[in-house]
Amino acid sequence: MGMATIAQNNIFGTGDSVSLSGELGGFITMYSITISDPWFLDTPTSASLSLFDTFMDYFTYWNSAIGGSLTFSRRFGYYFSTSVSWLAESENIFLVSPTPQQALTAPILSPFLAQQGFWTQSGPSVGVSYDRRDNYMNAHSGYHIWGNVGVYGGTFGGD
Repeated sequence: MGMATIAQNNIFGTGDSVSLSGELGGFITMYSITISDPWFLDTPTSASLSLFDTFMDYFTYWNSAIGGSLTFSRRFGYYFSTSVSWLAESENIFLVSPTPQQALTAPILSPFLAQQGFWTQSGPSVGVSYDRRDNYMNAHSGYHIWGNVGVYGGTFGGD
């Protein structure tokens, strides 16, 4: 069907940016809003808040999630940056077909049956990035390497 994004940088002359995006398709519906401050508290640290609502149809089950994240990132030198995030999410998985009795006889569906229901999760993640591209919007040379590790649920909250 389609997707659309509306973004405004330097909104109201503050330097902040706002982005609204949505995707509507045969098997997916996603909406999100992100607000970013590239110079948080007058320091070279950026902060962003993202909120999302997602629905996905996987034929045998549906997955619905709503949540948000708060991220702080900072550049060190010209090429290297790090980030710290906190994610909070509520998720609901429901079986569409087959019935739970049929799923018990089909071992491949047992992981989905075990995850069916409603739960919440939250937790931190950290990321690193090394970016040597000549232009991040339209790169002709260079490379961008990044990684992210997160721990969710348990001690950090959730089911």
